[in-house]
Amino acid sequence: MFSASKQSDLLLELVRSANVVDDQTLENAIAISQRLNLPLERALMQSGNFSEECMRPLLAAKQMVEANTIRLDTAINAIRLAQHDGIDFQAALKKILTVHQKTLVTPSMNNDLTDILLQSQVINQDQFGRAMQKSLQTKILIGRVLVITGDIGISLFLSALQAVLLLREKSISRGEAVDALKLAQQKSICLEQALFEMGSFKTPPVGSLKLSELMRMAGLISESELAECLEIELFKNKTFGQVLREQGLATDELLESAMILQGSVAGSELKAYQAAEAMRLIAKENMFAETAINRVTQRSRGNEDVRLGELLIESCVLTRDAVEKTVSAAVTSNVKIGKTLLDAGLITKSMLHRALRCQSLVKYGAISRDQAVKILTSCKQKEQTVDQAITGLGLSAPTRMQWSWV
Repeated sequence: MFSASKQSDLLLELVRSANVVDDQTLENAIAISQRLNLPLERALMQSGNFSEECMRPLLAAKQMVEANTIRLDTAINAIRLAQHDGIDFQAALKKILTVHQKTLVTPSMNNDLTDILLQSQVINQDQFGRAMQKSLQTKILIGRVLVITGDIGISLFLSALQAVLLLREKSISRGEAVDALKLAQQKSICLEQALFEMGSFKTPPVGSLKLSELMRMAGLISESELAECLEIELFKNKTFGQVLREQGLATDELLESAMILQGSVAGSELKAYQAAEAMRLIAKENMFAETAINRVTQRSRGNEDVRLGELLIESCVLTRDAVEKTVSAAVTSNVKIGKTLLDAGLITKSMLHRALRCQSLVKYGAISRDQAVKILTSCKQKEQTVDQAITGLGLSAPTRMQWSWV
């Protein structure tokens, strides 16, 4: 196990991976534990946000993992399911073991992911060796181990997984994958932005919405859970839906609703952000898919499309008078509009890029026109990046949908 000599380390991993408390509560509990020399379980309960009842499944899971009765990843998935479905740990464990499908695929430690991470010098051989040893001990995939040990951040890990996916789809070469990941690490940007800056980004088709994107946009899985599931999907040859079921993150009923919503997006009946809103209603309020779809379409704005100039005006980045005096009404290309405004000294290059990213997200239906205005307004007023503004507004938007500027 992770630092197996310390029982609290195992409990910490269960708490952190199962997302049973928020990060701040956990950090406070760790500080209390260290300051007062208390076991982590007592420190969590002393924090005031964690009851004895909440602790029971964690301690039951910890005991079974220590006794080698179940694997750590199985324990984590059962805790998640118990929390999600409001059932006790043993019932959740039974359900997880029933749902879990054995795979004959044994992921190699030397695979596309570790090769790219090593070649891009995101990790070194020593880090790889330690992670490989812990992966063998815990049966947790090596990428997840690297995140747990702090050798790689979650955002960079997602970029590495995306590089593997694009490599397998033959959308990029191995050299491009390595160079893009290097650039992503150096500049703290996502893989898609790195590829865009390298001139290697390929625009995805409008109307495509992956299950992973839908779940993340709906707020039903965290960034960490997304990365964990993507790695399992890539290296254990399972569908993302099956992984969600096995991880205790989704039920069959929820996945069936997701398929309906994805079909509606593909058929241009729903925007991606509307599908995400409907997904939340289905998951949180137990709505039928048809009812949720009707709810979100009733409150949608008539015209969602927005040109760059209008977006800048509505966000109060520029005045209408300034835009209309500078840009001819005959110019329709967002890039040309932006270049004209940039050449006139009315907008900075960084603000222009933020506006173009927002406009791209609207084009793909990942955010609404109103949300784009709020994001860009926040960028201007608070001097934020697009990513910071999106997070601050409680939104999530696929990174691959932010770089279509034509």
